[in-house]
Amino acid sequence: MKHDEFKITHYAGDVTYSVAGFMDKNKDTLFQDLKRLMYNRNATIVFAKRAESFMTDLANSSQSPLLQAIFPDGAKKVTEVNRRPPTAGFLFKNSMSGLVAQLASKQPYYIRCIKPNEEKSSSMFDLERVEH
Repeated sequence: MKHDEFKITHYAGDVTYSVAGFMDKNKDTLFQDLKRLMYNRNATIVFAKRAESFMTDLANSSQSPLLQAIFPDGAKKVTEVNRRPPTAGFLFKNSMSGLVAQLASKQPYYIRCIKPNEEKSSSMFDLERVEH
């Protein structure tokens, strides 16, 4: 194993991960229930190697200052924060509703642009084009 890799034993076998770009690849939103779980548990559960010991450590653990610092939102109740992050469809719908409401509250004005001449000269006007 290289110096910039680590291995995790999953149920299906060992998986080797590279730390290169690891933080950039793992920026998913954590759900509030997971933050609360981590906030209220001991740091030793993070290093458990087997599912059985993980569940035992989880059931018997107490609060850890380290995990509380990593997951500060864990102190909040689920009702204080979004249970699930908003979906793209939800954000789009709200954005469109806001835009329609803003447009409906405005008074429209129409401006007609007149091309003064075919030569595109700034100081020349064709009277037939501009007098109507």
